[in-house]
Amino acid sequence: MARSPRGAGAPGRAERGVFSALFDARTLLGAPLLGLIIRGLGYLAMFAAAAAVAVAGLAVLLASDRRRPAVAPEPSG
Repeated sequence: MARSPRGAGAPGRAERGVFSALFDARTLLGAPLLGLIIRGLGYLAMFAAAAAVAVAGLAVLLASDRRRPAVAPEPSG
């Protein structure tokens, strides 16, 4: 299997691993937790909790995106 060179913005193994782990954690933990919220508080509370998690995720994404430089640094050499 040939390895392709890592271009600008191409995810590496670590990034893919983190994404995969978080995706699995969401699947394994999210559904049962939302089910518990439904059982205890009802569907309205479950949808409110899911929306709050989505908004929090968006806030984290926007905050982490601001830390990256807008322009790629010039190659040295």
